[in-house]
Amino acid sequence: MRWWVLVAAVGCAGEPADDAGKADTDAVADDTDGVGVDTDGADTDGDTQDTGDSGDTGDSGDSGMPVDTDPPPPVPTSSADLRATGSLTVTSSSGTLQTTSGCALSWQHFVPDGGSTAPLVVLTHGLQRSEAQMTTWAAHLASWGLEVVTPTSCHASIIDLDQEQNGLDLIELAAATRAGPVIYAGHSAGGLASWVAASRDANAVGLFGLDPVEFNTLGATASPDIGVRTYAVTGDDSTCNGFGNQPALIDAVAGSTRLYVVDADHCDFEVPTGPLCTLVCGRSTNARFTEVEIRDTVRGLLTSALLDLAGLDPTAAATWWTPGGAWFDWMETTGRVR
Repeated sequence: MRWWVLVAAVGCAGEPADDAGKADTDAVADDTDGVGVDTDGADTDGDTQDTGDSGDTGDSGDSGMPVDTDPPPPVPTSSADLRATGSLTVTSSSGTLQTTSGCALSWQHFVPDGGSTAPLVVLTHGLQRSEAQMTTWAAHLASWGLEVVTPTSCHASIIDLDQEQNGLDLIELAAATRAGPVIYAGHSAGGLASWVAASRDANAVGLFGLDPVEFNTLGATASPDIGVRTYAVTGDDSTCNGFGNQPALIDAVAGSTRLYVVDADHCDFEVPTGPLCTLVCGRSTNARFTEVEIRDTVRGLLTSALLDLAGLDPTAAATWWTPGGAWFDWMETTGRVR
């Protein structure tokens, strides 16, 4: 099999991890400048119908269509803005777990001030990536009270790809980190490994996919055995998400919930990303939203789903994922999700 075929079917490829073994101390402050409402393009001067200028025939930009001057709806204030950093300070540590398969699984561990009694979150990167691409998400989640561990999978490269074993390694990591209930979450091929882990671990209580990718029917095989609540976000079809095979993977889990993030490409679901990911996977045209706005949307949906799955905020899913919820309605009205 040619390597480019493998890359196309599984996820981001080609970019070495930056500082994979080092905690990202700036993570909690990353991408927080985009929480404002996008007012680009709004005509605020109120001049929507110039009825006195009947002789202006040279205005080639006047299509004759009415101009929508309604301001965008305000950001909800009735519930917390989970896109912003939470109130808790976060400490991180790192180490290596020698698994029974012989894998030296490196990891970073993020714990909120005072610890957490909520289920552990295991958050996994995609193909040819490392824990470094998940640390910003992890630090943000910990600031809202979640305990998160981010591994660097041993079998997630183009020369050593075994997502089934990666899933089994995640189960060992979860047990070694803290015994008890666990939520598996992952991006791209890491999402597929999370599918495997959630289907095999009796301690699993939740599953989240960040544009997860199916490969060799591994997810289809795992999905019938997944009995936990499952959320996922997806982006535009591309080489790196199997040209849109992720909805079928998600929908194969009974009762799963997914949302499409408008303008999001595959690399928008990891932070930080880099030029080689964007080169291999391609970038969205960003016709409506900036990269910051897209990341804000992903961050809010990820945080709300995990807080709900962990039992820390039982209203989070209704607010962010359900029609009628303040944040869901705002995102839908402004065109951010569908």
